[in-house]
Amino acid sequence: MNVIRYVMCALLALGALGHLYGTFNGYPVGSEVFVWSLSATAYTFAVVTFNLLARSGGRGLLAAGMISAAVWAALALGFGSAIGNIFDPRAIMHAVPSIVLAVLDAKLLLDSPAKSKHLGQA
Repeated sequence: MNVIRYVMCALLALGALGHLYGTFNGYPVGSEVFVWSLSATAYTFAVVTFNLLARSGGRGLLAAGMISAAVWAALALGFGSAIGNIFDPRAIMHAVPSIVLAVLDAKLLLDSPAKSKHLGQA
């Protein structure tokens, strides 16, 4: 499962880098939409960070990873809905890895506390 976690984090990080590029390429620096878009990029990197740190075994980090990934998936799908195409590659690039990470985190949280102390070995 760790390989899947790393792949999903890598895909999400690539999506965040694409979002960062699009932010600088598509909006005037300092504009309202630029700042909001930049904050979404930062949130995506936070989701990746929480999910990478969750391997250390802390249930708090695992919960933060799960919640942040689920929220980001919902926002990505909300973006797809707002533009009229829930299957838009920009939405899918963020939603799919986030959903997978949230499910992996939920599974580990629901496992026994003894197992979740050793997430690095799961």
